[in-house]
Amino acid sequence: MSYLVLARKYRPQRFEDVVAQEHITKTLQNAIRQKRFSHAYLFTGTRGTGKTTTARVLAKALNCEQGPTPEPCNECLNCQQITASSSLDVIEIDAASHTGVDDVRDLRDNARYTPAAGNYKIYIIDEVHRLSANAFDALLKTLEEPPAHVIFIFATTEPQKLPATILSRCQRYDFRRVPFSELTAYLGKLAQMEEIEIDEDALALIAQKGDGSMRDSLSIFEQVIAVAEGRISRKLIAESLGLVDLDLIFELTSCVLEKDVNKTLDLIERMITGGIDINQFIEDMQEHFRKLLIVNTAQKATDYLAVSDYFQKKYMALKDGFTDNDIFRVIRMLSELRADLKAGADPALYFEVAMLRLVKMESSVTLEQVLDKLGQLTSGESTASSGSASFKSASDSNSQQVSRARQIKPKPSAHAKDNLNSGSSRQASANPDEPASPQSSAGAVPVEVRPATWIDFIRRVKADQRILGEMLGSGELTRLSEKEAELTFAANGTSYPQIFERMEHRRILEQHMESVFGRKLNLKFKVDRNKAPSGGDDRNDANDISAEELLERKPELKKIVDKIGGEVKSVKVNRRNKGDGNG
Repeated sequence: MSYLVLARKYRPQRFEDVVAQEHITKTLQNAIRQKRFSHAYLFTGTRGTGKTTTARVLAKALNCEQGPTPEPCNECLNCQQITASSSLDVIEIDAASHTGVDDVRDLRDNARYTPAAGNYKIYIIDEVHRLSANAFDALLKTLEEPPAHVIFIFATTEPQKLPATILSRCQRYDFRRVPFSELTAYLGKLAQMEEIEIDEDALALIAQKGDGSMRDSLSIFEQVIAVAEGRISRKLIAESLGLVDLDLIFELTSCVLEKDVNKTLDLIERMITGGIDINQFIEDMQEHFRKLLIVNTAQKATDYLAVSDYFQKKYMALKDGFTDNDIFRVIRMLSELRADLKAGADPALYFEVAMLRLVKMESSVTLEQVLDKLGQLTSGESTASSGSASFKSASDSNSQQVSRARQIKPKPSAHAKDNLNSGSSRQASANPDEPASPQSSAGAVPVEVRPATWIDFIRRVKADQRILGEMLGSGELTRLSEKEAELTFAANGTSYPQIFERMEHRRILEQHMESVFGRKLNLKFKVDRNKAPSGGDDRNDANDISAEELLERKPELKKIVDKIGGEVKSVKVNRRNKGDGNG
């Protein structure tokens, strides 16, 4: 007898043998028990998930001499003939090679004849989406009102290409990808039956490369068996199939975390001289960082990693080693590298440069973090360094940047200057360790408080009542003293004072005043009808401040930009929040 490949040798012959499709097999068995099976079925799903196999098992269950039965006996003549693909009553058609209307007309003519030995004449049409439009039209009438002894089973990987008139006449069953755990368990079972010694990590690699397809996994498994002499290891599979060893990717990840350039260059040299497929390595690196993102965000990350227990522990050890933003940057960088290589770039050169960029990359900081840091620095509050602890140089530079920036004194605003020039005096601080701050004759709060404390107050109100906070932030803070705060609104804010005076809104404002200022302030509101409405229709000046002017107005921002080696390319003014103190 000639050799049978594993995919044919161990092809499921019963419903219970079909892997990971219980939601379909149980439904079909129940339908057979109740004698409520349809005249047309549509099996959809990705390749290698068991569509054609399930169609054959269904055909045996319907035409078994003991049936229709929920489970075929596989011993009667009908079952054996269907298994051997020699049954006259079960006709398998490849739609890719029978696309014409004439083929469907022959099928329609033959369908009129009763089955030779079984209960039904069953047509299994694989890749049915390949039929032409005329062929579908010819099939439609027979599919709508078929003879009582005819059952159609369609299988396709692209159901969206089928006409709606065909879809509406079929019972549809969607086959799922085989889960990683069930795929590895099935491969391990086959290895025992074939008396093959294979490591758990090797099985995991085969299942990972099978990508949810049982047929693909079995094909890879059979190729590995032909190469191996003795026990099959993960390293042997990686070398024989040109795959990337996951240990190598973890080694490079450690270089990124430790910013070890020399070790990175050694790894790159080993990979290039070893003839590794650079495109495959980049693809596996993207998948690796996708798993790191899952580890960072998912509650039960191990359910989605699709790796062995050994590598699950290694992934969990890297939790929060990279921030989510850094992972997004790495994946985007690798995508750009793949595009460069497709465009004809030198693979070795571009790969080495990209890996060095990855190692030397600093942790990302969002604009919101920078603005929050500025507000904290101007109020003298202590702040923790931003960014991922994994990037050591980024953490160190941020901590130095914070310690230096604490000494920066913010520039007084135009209103503060007026208050200071109209008879300001120095008042000793209640805290002897705290320097005295300039105050107006009316006892104004130090100007250093305004950019942070008032902004913090507005943010707290927004977090509690977003619309109320937005309205509060649209006003211009024209005065802030120890006992009162004065807000001036533009012409479009005439109704805001009445809204703030409502009891429920007043209660919210007073509550956040006590938490921020330590006391209740008397809020006064003014409406300047000569002031241009905020958030008006004039949107042409979205970039009405240059980067140079911004850095001149905000020396503390300039110091931070210089420290991190950044560059302000453009500035956009958010007019809706212009009055919350950011300017």
